[in-house]
Amino acid sequence: MEIKELKKRSSFTNQRLEKCYHALDRLLIELRTRSLPDKTIQFINEKIDAINAPHDEKELKRIVSRGKNKIVKYLEKEHKIVPKNYYRTMWTGIGMSAIGIPFGVAFGNISGNMALLGTGIPIGMAIGIGIGTRKDKEAEKNGLQLNSEIR
Repeated sequence: MEIKELKKRSSFTNQRLEKCYHALDRLLIELRTRSLPDKTIQFINEKIDAINAPHDEKELKRIVSRGKNKIVKYLEKEHKIVPKNYYRTMWTGIGMSAIGIPFGVAFGNISGNMALLGTGIPIGMAIGIGIGTRKDKEAEKNGLQLNSEIR
């Protein structure tokens, strides 16, 4: 079983749609070089069929974006295959919210000045970037990282 190709479309009037469409196309090209189980290829082909159906540009952008995100999430969940900087992007937000804000609250309570609440956010962001970068390096070392960055 092989991964289907995206339908070649003429020019887009929406630049964001064009970038998203080409990013998905690059992802599919790279996935074709990997040996994936038939179940995964079938999942990807279902998303491609939905994208290749006729749509206006506004609807197509939504479908392409969601399809790309679902494919990336599925690959990460089932096979631990991720794009470049995937974990760094994910852990930056986690670090800021789950680590930084509680740290800022604690720092504000200790000092008696809750205006220092915001000082924890950059600390949490730095911790999150560190954790995410380490996980990205592990994925690259294990051959589970794609050569492209998906935004």
